[in-house]
Amino acid sequence: MSYSAAGDVTAPGVQVDITGGDSGCTADDFAGFPAGAVAVTMRGACSFAQKTQNAADAGASAVLVINSSDELLSGTLSDPSEIPAVGVSGAAGADLLAAGDALELRVMVDSVVQTRESFNILAETARGRDDNVVVVGGHLDSVEEGAGMNDNGSGTAFVLETAIQLAEQAPPRNQVRFAFWGTEESGLIGSTRYVEGLDEGELDDIALYLNFDMIGSSNYARFILDGGGELPDSEAAPSGSGAIAAVLKEYFDSQGQVSEPGVLSGRTDYRPFSLAGVPVGGLFSGADGVKTEEQVEWYGGTAGETYDPYYHTAEDSMANVSSDSLSDLSAAGAYAVEFFAESTLPVNGVFRAAAAPDFPRLGDEWVR
Repeated sequence: MSYSAAGDVTAPGVQVDITGGDSGCTADDFAGFPAGAVAVTMRGACSFAQKTQNAADAGASAVLVINSSDELLSGTLSDPSEIPAVGVSGAAGADLLAAGDALELRVMVDSVVQTRESFNILAETARGRDDNVVVVGGHLDSVEEGAGMNDNGSGTAFVLETAIQLAEQAPPRNQVRFAFWGTEESGLIGSTRYVEGLDEGELDDIALYLNFDMIGSSNYARFILDGGGELPDSEAAPSGSGAIAAVLKEYFDSQGQVSEPGVLSGRTDYRPFSLAGVPVGGLFSGADGVKTEEQVEWYGGTAGETYDPYYHTAEDSMANVSSDSLSDLSAAGAYAVEFFAESTLPVNGVFRAAAAPDFPRLGDEWVR
């Protein structure tokens, strides 16, 4: 994993709460963990960094994270770890788990951590209330292995085109800020540094954050980020996040299109906003999860395959971006941006009118 410590250890592999969706996410999961063993965890509700730090605190010599699918897991820890950390595919992980208590592992990581520079690009409307800002973002970078046309050329293209189109409309009532994040794939660096750099007043001026990361998956589904906490594996979201999800669902319903809540996993750029208490939402067409027969009835595609078979590979090309997915999710996203540019009332109870009511005024009273 990115930011993994270097090391070469041979030790017993010890399973850590592998039947739960939050394997390795708490210190309690490591109660009685034998010092020096390799922690074997499952991908789930918390970040890889949290699992790794908990394992290190418990005295583990290394940590493995088994993917939820048969695809190879290329994760990132956000910050340099104290112990080697490795992701493995679900198929390889099944073999490891089958060994049970007899598992003996050698984990070797040859890594170097370097300091590099990156950047974000931000632009905002010249008009609109600047104390009730709608932030719309997606990340610019891709993994080194691929061109990143879905992850995240699709989201970046949506954010850019929405900014271009909004500039042609009447001035919004709420200021809209468009963010193109750098270094997401290395641990949400761009968005995290941005949020950390805001003072209390600047943070309070942000009404909500909308994220668009992968909206053109070839075997797609229409996922709305689970701000309402409908899914057991979702992280807790700030108050108002459920209202964002409801607005997006209402749009899909109005078009006669099926949509579903997508797990709020914290794996992309909404997470620093959520941690700072900003309501979050957005759209996602799926990555390494597996499509079901029922979803094929709703969206087409192939059951038993991942939503994006080209995720984090060299084949993440223009040829493997679904125009249907891009069209459906872009339309819904544009609707949400326009909706919240006019009013964030469902999210934070704030109605920002650009003009006074059009009827006579007498003293401090409005007269109709």
